[in-house]
Amino acid sequence: MASDTCNTDFSHDYKDHLCPFQTHVRGGPVFIMVEHFVISKLVELFGWQQGDGIFSPGGSMSNMYGLVLARYRAHPEVKRRGAEGGGKGSQEKWRRSFVNATAGTTVFGAFDPLEEVADVCEGGRTLVTC
Repeated sequence: MASDTCNTDFSHDYKDHLCPFQTHVRGGPVFIMVEHFVISKLVELFGWQQGDGIFSPGGSMSNMYGLVLARYRAHPEVKRRGAEGGGKGSQEKWRRSFVNATAGTTVFGAFDPLEEVADVCEGGRTLVTC
């Protein structure tokens, strides 16, 4: 969907500033400004020199973002060449490159044992997302 599909019955101002499509600044400038502000405050809070991030509409989309990020980190050539589908290719070359852990579900507040998850991923080659 493009930002042009927003309800424009109210006004041009509504469409330009409150449309929930956050794909670019024109589609959701208020939300992007809030996102940048909150992320910069988190970077400051953790004492980091720099950092970045994104907001997502929920846990499922967050998991998908993590999976795509891990794939591009482990295999950057996939952007140019694509991936072999259907389990083709040598399984001997396969390695773990992504683990998704839960750090507080919305309904029950459940947490995975994060230290144990980190132990499984030691060596720096596996991306852990929460």
